[in-house]
Amino acid sequence: MNSNIRNYTRVLCLFLGTVLLLKCSTNLQAQNSEPLHDTLKIGVAVTTRHLMELVTPVFSAANTEMKITSYIHETGNVVDDVIQGKTSVAVTTRNLKDYEKEKSATIMGTPIGFDGLVLAVSTSIPVSSLTFEQIVAIWTGACTNWKEVGGPDLPIVVIGRTKSYDPIQLFCDFMKLEAKPVDGGVLYREKGKGLWSQFVAPTPATDDLALELLQKTPGFITYFPLQVYFNYKSKDINIKALYFNGVVASPQTIENGEYFIHRRLNVITNGKPEGAVKLFVDFMLSVEGQQLVKDAGFLPL
Repeated sequence: MNSNIRNYTRVLCLFLGTVLLLKCSTNLQAQNSEPLHDTLKIGVAVTTRHLMELVTPVFSAANTEMKITSYIHETGNVVDDVIQGKTSVAVTTRNLKDYEKEKSATIMGTPIGFDGLVLAVSTSIPVSSLTFEQIVAIWTGACTNWKEVGGPDLPIVVIGRTKSYDPIQLFCDFMKLEAKPVDGGVLYREKGKGLWSQFVAPTPATDDLALELLQKTPGFITYFPLQVYFNYKSKDINIKALYFNGVVASPQTIENGEYFIHRRLNVITNGKPEGAVKLFVDFMLSVEGQQLVKDAGFLPL
């Protein structure tokens, strides 16, 4: 009787041990076969929206095991979210400000491209350069004729942009201007000063529509992102870029800061990029990522 009990107990223990071993083996195999899912949350500054519309599907396709989310907000908000740890990275078109650096000793930006705006006119306008003061006077309506800046006796007509057009804020910030949408276009004035301009500037929604207006009337003036202007010139379109304070807009003068109206594209991170964040930064610096920077109208590094 005791012998039978001992045999039964021995068999039962062997059976339970085998079941436990198989269970552990199965769990281990399951762990090894499951992909590691990294998470990347991207804060997209309004000014980089188009760039990220191009980048996100390409980066996602190359990193299918990564959970990627994004949202669009003002630059200051997405940078602050990185500082507070609410988002992994922020993609912006400016450098970090001193007060942002004071909030975090580890906040940093990795340059991924450049941007600049060029003033453009018809090639029939003999003026080659404008100063800061002359540009402000033209946009605010204080200067209304090309003869006032060394050109022919011809009315100056400013082509504005809609508020949804990303570079408008870059132009207004650098020129210290404010823009106010009205029926038929937009009014400008010096920031915080005086009355609004009396003349309503038309506001085409795209660069191509602005180009169309520029070509119709010789006295028109507007601005384009540098890469967009280069694309137009490569097609032998009859427009020319004006120098700003005697400096030509080029990738070199924008990169070294000599040309005034420019900005730098950055990926903002809280500390040195690691893991999923590093994969994203490395992608933006890769040949493929830099081509997307160019496709979005910016200048690659």
